[in-house]
Amino acid sequence: MATEPSVSSHAASFHLELVTPEKIVFNRRVAAVTLPASEGVMQILPGHAPVILALRPGVVDILDGAAKTPPEKFFVEGGFAEISQDRCVLLLENAVTTSSIDPKSVAERLAALPPDAAPLSTELPATGHWPARLVLQAMIE
Repeated sequence: MATEPSVSSHAASFHLELVTPEKIVFNRRVAAVTLPASEGVMQILPGHAPVILALRPGVVDILDGAAKTPPEKFFVEGGFAEISQDRCVLLLENAVTTSSIDPKSVAERLAALPPDAAPLSTELPATGHWPARLVLQAMIE
């Protein structure tokens, strides 16, 4: 009988931290994490090659490796990821659990934006902040 990998095994896991300016949002060993990198969606597994990535607004999916455990999901507004073989640190502008997002409220905020509010782009603007329209659309996707 096959068993799911367990995060108690250090070889099958790595340390993940989600950090905002206000607090450490998440801090423990995980089996995998999927990130909204500016280059596209990336899954990070134990033993990943070292890299630093820019993150765009989107969802971070965290798998702890336990059987039948749904992934933990956080919406992030952007930031950076520092990845090594046994550690991944996400330095984020903001992070909230996806379950705490009210899609109706977000859709109303999106509809209230002026039509000419910041064009959509997957490139980080020179201001260093993602446009409100892109952040709101990413929240309800």
